[in-house]
Amino acid sequence: MPRKLGSYSAAEYIEDNGFLYVNEVKETEWLLEHVHDFIEIVIVLDGKGLQYIDGEPMHVQEGDVFALPIGVSHVFRPSPAKSAAPLIVRNIIIRSEWLEHLKVCLPDLSIKQLIDWLIGKNDSRDSPPQRWAKASDHLGTIRRISESMQDILAKRDMAYLTEAMALVAELLVLLIRSTEWRLVPLMAQSVIHPPTRGSSRNVEQLLEYLTHALPDDYTLPMLTERFHLSERQILRICHRHLGTSYMRFVQKQRITHSCQLLASSHLKIYEVMQASGFQNADYFNRLFKRHTGLTPSAYRKLLLHM
Repeated sequence: MPRKLGSYSAAEYIEDNGFLYVNEVKETEWLLEHVHDFIEIVIVLDGKGLQYIDGEPMHVQEGDVFALPIGVSHVFRPSPAKSAAPLIVRNIIIRSEWLEHLKVCLPDLSIKQLIDWLIGKNDSRDSPPQRWAKASDHLGTIRRISESMQDILAKRDMAYLTEAMALVAELLVLLIRSTEWRLVPLMAQSVIHPPTRGSSRNVEQLLEYLTHALPDDYTLPMLTERFHLSERQILRICHRHLGTSYMRFVQKQRITHSCQLLASSHLKIYEVMQASGFQNADYFNRLFKRHTGLTPSAYRKLLLHM
């Protein structure tokens, strides 16, 4: 059964001649998961809880920052514990068409690609494949920028729009430098860049095989023999066409497979671990939490309560 989603528009928050809106919200249990036609950068100011992005839950806490492009659904849920502090977030809302105008003025390719990703134009080979991004604002720099934005928009002094524009550009730089591009299991899939004209049929077959076979079905020596490629060639192909190293790709495939087993089977955690190609429980738990933000048992528990 499809999830019921709400929808919000930039026109509900931003004046016709504006491009930016900043507010603070105390999250509740009642807001519907929603999508919007604007870019949203969310900073967790206080408290702990959950955020559902594209229906997938993850723990959030003070200092977390999320970049949410157009078309990504999300909603926050505060901790149910009576003693828990309220979950308070600050939302930075930016008009997509204004970001396109800003992109023309910026010289750095990495920032242009980030803007394309935020507004949904993810055509570049080097653009991040994730549906969303997370950063940790350990030094409070992003928080201070958002406070300055609020202050500027409230005072509206002379040239305040230019000052706000400069802060948005600074925010984009911080995001590109501090963001942890993270896999969202079951939702985000690897972006496979098609081989160039000079690529051999062996490369095409290798990419097709890697994206459909379970990691336990192959090893690097087996791949070299099957596709008549050297180990060095395979490592280069993975980096070029899969956008990551061979080892990280295999890890991601295994974690994705373990998430699918946790969601769709009654296997015990250690059985899921073994079925996904892991032998060491500590390593499995650590890697799983790095990718999902949750331990395997917590991930399954959340799915059972959805």
